[in-house]
Amino acid sequence: MKDIFIIILPLLLLLAACNNNDKKAAATIREYLRLHSDNYNSYEPVSFGKLDTSFQYYIGTAAQLQLSALTDSFDKESEKYALLLKSDSIPIQEKRQAYQKLQVVQDTIFALVDSSMRAEKNFKPFMRGYYLEHTYRIKNKTGTTKLKDEIFVLNKTLDSVIVVREPAMQQLLKEKKTL
Repeated sequence: MKDIFIIILPLLLLLAACNNNDKKAAATIREYLRLHSDNYNSYEPVSFGKLDTSFQYYIGTAAQLQLSALTDSFDKESEKYALLLKSDSIPIQEKRQAYQKLQVVQDTIFALVDSSMRAEKNFKPFMRGYYLEHTYRIKNKTGTTKLKDEIFVLNKTLDSVIVVREPAMQQLLKEKKTL
């Protein structure tokens, strides 16, 4: 009998802790909506998803984003240079300057790629906080009730909303409509 109690007690404590985290996250989201909604009095929760952890991976770090921006810059400079080469009306000195600028960007990219590859190898993903999907009804500024489905990203202590996002499927449908 004692052995069963030793096994069941930690499971009950774990379930209670999970339940407390879910409640704390839901309360933080409600407070966020109270502070940031046009008509919080009309707020009606429909459902809360499962609370899950949010990790930071190398993709999306400042170094990776800087490299991506520099690569885009190189592509634009390459296009400009290709146009300059085709033009007979552009003086050779201007073409040389464009080529030198292109070389500087390319050298910088090579150096960043090298350091980025080393950094990525040594990068350890880390927990940023939690995320929770929440569906709710709320009236907008015009008084129309809207059904919203959003993902709330919360900090590690579950006492602050970091960012609110639409679920990926909704984003894809919006992008498809604009195409």
